[in-house]
Amino acid sequence: MKKVIMLLGLLSQSAYSYHFCTGIIEDVWVEADGDTYINGSWAGHTQICKVGGDWKGVNAEVCKAWLSIAQVAHSTGGNVIVRYSDDAISSCSEIPAYSAAPIPNYLMLDN
Repeated sequence: MKKVIMLLGLLSQSAYSYHFCTGIIEDVWVEADGDTYINGSWAGHTQICKVGGDWKGVNAEVCKAWLSIAQVAHSTGGNVIVRYSDDAISSCSEIPAYSAAPIPNYLMLDN
């Protein structure tokens, strides 16, 4: 019974594991189709959302908020934290580039 409880504890613990990628946003841009990208100091050029519609489950309203945060961070040189699920990435420096990037859980200012 103890082994089952320990196993369940480990499984539930891994279900809530995240990578917190912290740094500055060197560039932020939106393409004509609405794809929204950042160039973070921790990974490079990664898509975070699409301002014109859903992207991998992130809706346009959330994207507009993230874009605003990214623009403020870029213009002030402030740090941001982008959280990803552990099952999406193995480390912040290995996030796939551009549209191959996984869905962030959130983007926040860290000033």
